[in-house]
Amino acid sequence: MTTPQRSCYAAGRGGCSSGLSREHYVSRSVLDLFSDGDAVSLGGFAWMAKGKVKDLPIDAITARVLCEEHNRQLSPLDSEALRLFQTWERMYPEFANPANPSSWTERVDGELLERWMLKTLCGCASSGVVAMPETVRPGWHIPDTWISVLFGDAPMPANCGLYLLSEPGDQATAERAIVIEPFGLGGELVGVRMELNGLSLALFMDPPALPLEKRQLITCRPARIVFYDAQSEKGVHLGWTDGGTLRARYSPS
Repeated sequence: MTTPQRSCYAAGRGGCSSGLSREHYVSRSVLDLFSDGDAVSLGGFAWMAKGKVKDLPIDAITARVLCEEHNRQLSPLDSEALRLFQTWERMYPEFANPANPSSWTERVDGELLERWMLKTLCGCASSGVVAMPETVRPGWHIPDTWISVLFGDAPMPANCGLYLLSEPGDQATAERAIVIEPFGLGGELVGVRMELNGLSLALFMDPPALPLEKRQLITCRPARIVFYDAQSEKGVHLGWTDGGTLRARYSPS
């Protein structure tokens, strides 16, 4: 499932190296964390039915859409995403052990997490491996403004960035699956939804006009994500100070 060699999608900013990297659609370190051996459960790929998840070999989930130099420059984004998911992975055995009811909060750089989601979206869109919304016009390409945000050359536009999606009764689970679903509006690709551990994260590169899939949009750039049970709560602080807090009850299944 390795796609044919293409040009680097960040070539417009200059500084490309001669070789293209064999880049994973989702960071290799994150895939390893969510995997069961050599395979990982993924959903949202173009050949999959909507809502379905399938186990895929990690080494096959690659594309050549970013040069080695630009991929190297973005490696801090992969590291910060891994920190977030390692924190979530740490929670589950602690919740499962009633003899260890400790509460704690870890800090994760929310702006790096946003840019990691944007990198994932750009890689998936460039490779064509993820199903594109019917609302996106043929010939759409990654805007230069996205590349500037991705590499930290420009700030995230106002009212854009990370949103949390929730509905009444949402729960955090230890399910090891990643679902990636880009979404569009008015002929343009405008963001991506990522389903992780039963929670939905969304990256909007245009300000959202309507709730996504009838889910309620929680505060843009939330300050904290908190998981809790009857004895304790554990969470991550994303570095923003004026966002809200998502609280999700832990469920063992």
